Amino acid sequence: MTTEQESAFRKTVRMLTDTTDAMSDYWTSYSNMGTWQFWLLLVLLIVPLIVLYAYLDRSKALLIGFYGLNVHAWFHYSDLATTTHGLTNYPYKFMPFLPVSLALDTSIVPVTYMLLYQWTVNRGKSYYLYAVLMSALFAFVVKPIMVSADLFAILNGMNYVYLFLLYVVVVVVAKLITDLFVYAQKRGRADDRDVRRARFGRFGGREKAK
Repeated sequence: MTTEQESAFRKTVRMLTDTTDAMSDYWTSYSNMGTWQFWLLLVLLIVPLIVLYAYLDRSKALLIGFYGLNVHAWFHYSDLATTTHGLTNYPYKFMPFLPVSLALDTSIVPVTYMLLYQWTVNRGKSYYLYAVLMSALFAFVVKPIMVSADLFAILNGMNYVYLFLLYVVVVVVAKLITDLFVYAQKRGRADDRDVRRARFGRFGGREKAK
């Protein structure tokens, strides 16, 4: 790095550190363990995970878990993008050093969509239809309730329609990536079967020749 670049880099790191310190100070003053919001967020973090453990179809655990990990990752990225750009934020947080909601990103949203995905797979229902409906429920019902309870803030031109579109993008991308890996797995198994058949055919041919 040049001297100018290193100076700019160090300045950016200091600003990030100052922001983290400010978030911790805010959490200590307004969002600590003495508030009812902290304990509500703890419940919202734990309860969905218990529900998932109770209702997860274990015969499809790897598939549903992979899909859920995709939802978690992409929703976290979208949530992080809107919070770091000042479009949304969370006045109350379970952990002070995270700019997003741990309960929402890690538990509520992924678990809800995992159970929805499991239901559509097991019942042969249209995933995209019900995923869009669930996205509308989150964007136009859950988020307004969170806003009214001061658990979520919409800022600087963001609105519920944009939030809905972000949810839709997340669930579509998560499904497409899951389908891609499922397809790759099926092709791999098919290729393995073809290889085994080819080998068996060669050996069988030799035996007949003898």
